Amino acid sequence: MTTTAAVPRWTRPVEVWKPSLNRAELEAVLHKVRAWTPFDSEALLDDVAEALDEVPPAEDDIDDLVQRLRGDLMQLVDIAVAAEVGQKDQTARRLIQQARAIRSEEMPGDYRQAIGHLRRMGWTGSELLERLVALHCLKEAVEPPSPSQPVEEPDPSGDIMSRHHVLHDPEGRLTAELPLDREPHESLVKAVLGWTDPVALQPGDYEQIALQLTGHGWAVVAEVQGHLHKLAQDDPTRALTEVVLQEADGQLKEPYDGTMACVQNRARLVRALYERLDRLASAPAAEPAMG
Repeated sequence: MTTTAAVPRWTRPVEVWKPSLNRAELEAVLHKVRAWTPFDSEALLDDVAEALDEVPPAEDDIDDLVQRLRGDLMQLVDIAVAAEVGQKDQTARRLIQQARAIRSEEMPGDYRQAIGHLRRMGWTGSELLERLVALHCLKEAVEPPSPSQPVEEPDPSGDIMSRHHVLHDPEGRLTAELPLDREPHESLVKAVLGWTDPVALQPGDYEQIALQLTGHGWAVVAEVQGHLHKLAQDDPTRALTEVVLQEADGQLKEPYDGTMACVQNRARLVRALYERLDRLASAPAAEPAMG
């Protein structure tokens, strides 16, 4: 004979669950989720490349590209603010302010001014994206270097200043009339941008390298300006060159400090200046006006 045992019942009172948000608040959250667009660094780089291309976009295409770049800048600023990088990094803070300012500007009605505005937006987006990658807020949108091409690392042993002497010429005045000593500076830029350990060098060494790159940056600026003066007023490369020079003037005038971030920022600027110089040097010379 089988007997049935009595099962004890749960008699403890349980509070009825209540949602933390009311209906209107839940609908607002749902609306934001549906409207959210994930950050696409490749799409941003495509927009930047189109904005900075030597051949400017057609007039009918400018407005659409400006709207996309405004969205790109808004996403970058949101990422930077969420990571609080503006409170920790002076360069990031400046780029955030610059992105907010240019995003709120109205696009000029004149075609050439609109191209200049478009390229300033593209330059700002490119610089802010690169800064966020350097600060590990985003992953780099390009493939890593091949194992057959290892990144040069600094030698932490020994004092770097015992092997190199840096001339105090932060404005590049002494080298303005001399040929650019390009090869060693490009090697320095490559090495600096490959560094990953912020304490690999002493602060004094970082300051000396920043000083060297600042002086050389001014020298490259002078070369770029020389090519700019030879361009025709309607040359499509003029607007982007003026943007690069304006950005270089602002960055090179900023005080430098003994940190890896500061040195790498100067190295990126020198690299960008050389890229612009090469574009100008390979461009056909403007024909003299017939009188």
